[in-house]
Amino acid sequence: MGYGKSGQNARGILTRLYSRAFIMAEPTGPNRRIVFVSVDIGMISQRLRLEVLNRLQSKYGSLYRRDNVILSGTHTHSGPAGYFQYTIFVIASEGFSNRTFEYMVTGIVKQNQPPWGLLTNTLKLLTIPSSNALSPPSPVLRLLFVHRDLVYVVLPP
Repeated sequence: MGYGKSGQNARGILTRLYSRAFIMAEPTGPNRRIVFVSVDIGMISQRLRLEVLNRLQSKYGSLYRRDNVILSGTHTHSGPAGYFQYTIFVIASEGFSNRTFEYMVTGIVKQNQPPWGLLTNTLKLLTIPSSNALSPPSPVLRLLFVHRDLVYVVLPP
């Protein structure tokens, strides 16, 4: 994608770009799930999202839909361009590239990793952060608005 400067062309691979999919499903209802996909590109185009959803639905049926698949770009400027459907985004890349688009869609949809588990834990916060300095002056009121349990999820690398 570069920085939108025409003539700034790259060829080949210096560093590989990846997509990472995290699928979270309820143990009691595995069909109830949400998918978050982080893709090493500038941003997700509408055309890219629609084609990924079409391919997922042709592969898995109604399991993955518009309402449970989130595609997110990492906002890297070192990724390829030419995958948007709108002119303003493909000016610097000299137009739409079917080849780039196909590589991206295929790479996102491809299943090439075994399933991982998620680790969760709870951390008890013992101090009130300085961001609460503007909270109500009464100590009783101040403590009512502090949630001291921080639950976090560890995703695989």
